Amino acid sequence: MPAARSLPTPSRLATALLTAALAMGALAPRALAQSGERPTAMRLFPAETVLFFRTADAGELVEKIKASSMGQFFQDPEVTPFFGDLYGSAADAYSEKAEEEVGASLGELFDLIQGEIAVGMVARRNEHPAIAVLADLRDRMPTVDALLERIEEASIAGGGSVTREELRGEEVLVFRKGDDTGRMVGVVRRGGVLVASTDSNILTSMLARWDGVDLAALADQAEETAEAGTRRRREQFTESLAENRGFSDSLAECVEGQSEPPHAIVFADPVGIVKAMAQKNTGLRFALATFPLLGLDKIEGASMASWYKVDSWESLVRGHLLVAAPRSGILKILRLEPCDTTPPNFISDQIETCITFRLDPERIFSQAAQLSDKIRGEGQFREMVDKNFSGKIGADLENEILPQLTGRVVWWTSYGATSGHESRYPGGRNSVALELTDPEAARALLERMIEPHLEHFEDREMGGVDYRALVVGRMRDLPPEERPFSPTLGIIDNWFVSTQTESQFNRAIEANQGTAPRLRDEIAFRLMDSRLGRLQGRRGADDTSAMLTYSDPTKGFRYWLELASNEDNIDKLRDMAEGQPLFKALLGAIDRNGVPPADIVNRYMKPSGSVIYDTPTGFRLIGFEIKGSER
Repeated sequence: MPAARSLPTPSRLATALLTAALAMGALAPRALAQSGERPTAMRLFPAETVLFFRTADAGELVEKIKASSMGQFFQDPEVTPFFGDLYGSAADAYSEKAEEEVGASLGELFDLIQGEIAVGMVARRNEHPAIAVLADLRDRMPTVDALLERIEEASIAGGGSVTREELRGEEVLVFRKGDDTGRMVGVVRRGGVLVASTDSNILTSMLARWDGVDLAALADQAEETAEAGTRRRREQFTESLAENRGFSDSLAECVEGQSEPPHAIVFADPVGIVKAMAQKNTGLRFALATFPLLGLDKIEGASMASWYKVDSWESLVRGHLLVAAPRSGILKILRLEPCDTTPPNFISDQIETCITFRLDPERIFSQAAQLSDKIRGEGQFREMVDKNFSGKIGADLENEILPQLTGRVVWWTSYGATSGHESRYPGGRNSVALELTDPEAARALLERMIEPHLEHFEDREMGGVDYRALVVGRMRDLPPEERPFSPTLGIIDNWFVSTQTESQFNRAIEANQGTAPRLRDEIAFRLMDSRLGRLQGRRGADDTSAMLTYSDPTKGFRYWLELASNEDNIDKLRDMAEGQPLFKALLGAIDRNGVPPADIVNRYMKPSGSVIYDTPTGFRLIGFEIKGSER
C-alpha cells in the first residue's frame, strides 16, 4: 500500500500557487491572448534578458513607499521644508539640463507612474545589449502622446530622424540618430500600454508573444527556408523570460513562504551580463574565458523580490543567488560556516551596522592555493604569500596566524563626535574583530609581529585591558584627544579587535565589562533576531551557515543632522560650496530652512535586519524592517 501523503499546509499551498503564477506559464501567452488579457512582462520579455526590473503596479508601489516609515519621514512638517528645498534644487537642475531634451517636466514624468512597468537589458549576438521597456500607463496616454510629440520635435531639431513604420499591424514610432540605421528606438502603443525597444527583433518578439504566437515553431519552420545567418538571427528571442530557468528558479526561492505577490522584483544574470558586454570588448572576452576555472560559470541567476507595508513588515526583501552544483573555484572557497551570529559582549548599542559571519580560514587558504596554482603554477601561491605577507610581518600566515583564528568575524560601523577634532573627517568609522582559538598564544604572536615596529605604536590601558594605538606622521605631534584617526588594536577576551579610532576601542572595552549598553541586549536587536529565525525556520544558533546584518539608521541620520547643525561645520561647507552644485544646494537649504531636529529620526527610523544563508542551491537573502508598533 502506498504511503499516505499529508495535506499541504496553507503556507505551502500559497507558496505553490504564487510560484506558479510568477515563475511558470510557458503556455500562458496563447491562453491570455485568446481571453483578451495581456500577458505579464515576464511572459513578453525574451529569455535573453540579463537584467530586469518589474513592478506589477507602479502607482501602488509609490503609495506603499510613501506610507513607509522613510516616506513618512520625508513628509513630516519639520522635515519637508529642508528636503523639499533640496528636491526643488534637483528639479531645477533637471529643468536646466534635461527637460528641453526629454520634453517633459520632472512632475509630468512622476505623474506617469502607474500600472505595470518593466525595464530590461537584453543580450544580443555580436552586438551590444539592447533595452526593452513595457509601461502600462492606463489613463495617462494623452500625456504620453503629447510627450512623444515633443520628443519627436526635439529629435528632428537635433538632427535625428523619426519615421512611422508598421510591425505586426501596429504603427511603430522609430527614432534614429542621424543616418545611423543601426541605432534606433521603436515605440508601439497598444491601448494604454507602451512597448519600446532599441532592437526591432525584440520588439517584434514581444508583440508576437502578446498575440499568442509560438515563436519556437516559427523558428523551426524558418530553418527550411531562411539562409543560415538569418536563421540564427530569428532563433533569438523565441522564448520568454518566464521560460528562463535562472529567472524562474531564483524567483521561486524568493517567494517561498509568501502569500502575496511582491510589489517589485529584480533579476540579474551576472554571467549573461558579462557575456553581453563582451560582444564588442576583447578584454571582457578574455576575462570570460577564466570563468569556468574560477567557478563563476556556475552562477545561473539572481532574483530579488520586495514587499512594503505587508503583514507585520514595514518592508521585506528576499533574494537568491542561484548556483549550480557542484560548486567549484571561488564559489567553493567562499562557503559560509555554521556560526552563532549573536554579537559578542564588546559590541555596544551605539553602532549603526553590525555584520557577523564565519568562514574556515585554513580551508580557504588551501583551496585558494590550489586554484591559484592552476593558473600561476605549482607552489606559486605560497611563494607569493611568503614574499609579500609572511616575510614582511614576521609570521607565517598559513602555519602560525590562520591556526589562531576560528573564522568567526564581526565587522561594525559607528560614528564619532559631531564637533571637535573627530568632526574634521566626518563619516562612519569601521572596526573588525576576529575570534581566536588561543588568546594567549595569539597575544604572544601579535607582540612578536609588532616588536620591529614599536616606534609607530603607543601603549595604552583601560579597565585592565592592554592595547596599542598606531601613531604615524603628523598624528604623533598631536595630543591623543585631538587625533581624528588613531588605529587601535588589542585582544579583548578571546577576540582580536582593531578599530579606526581609540574611542571606538574604549567603547568596546566598556561594553564588554558591562559599563556601557550592549547591542545583544537591545530589545530591537533581539526582536530582529527572533523574526529572522521565524522567517527562515532556523533550528538553532550554531546550526546555520549564515551572515547576519543588523542596521540602525537612526545613528547615521542623527549624526549627519547634528553635524550639519554645528556652526563650525557650516563654515567648512561654505568653503566647499565654491564650484560644487551639490554642496551649494545643501548650504542653501540649510540657510533658508535650518536643519531638521535630530530627535525627529526616532519617530520614523527603525532598525532593520538581514541574513544571508548558504543553501544547497546558492545564497539566500532575507531582509526586513519591522513596523513601528512592534519596536
